[in-house]
Amino acid sequence: MATVKWKVREMLSRKGMSQKALATKAGLTESQVSNIVNGKYRRVDFGTLASLCLAFGGVSVGRIVEFVPDQELPA
Repeated sequence: MATVKWKVREMLSRKGMSQKALATKAGLTESQVSNIVNGKYRRVDFGTLASLCLAFGGVSVGRIVEFVPDQELPA
């Protein structure tokens, strides 16, 4: 099954930012950010995505999420 993978952990590392700082900048709870970082946050609204993009300095959505397509099985 194709999926979307969070890349927030990588962005935190790249920016030298803590989860707490991201939560504050994005207007999210620390619990929400922790769930996103740990891949437990499965559904997200556009407002949350926008807040995360802005908190990381106005990055595009593709910097914080990645589409992972299905792997085709050999015939």
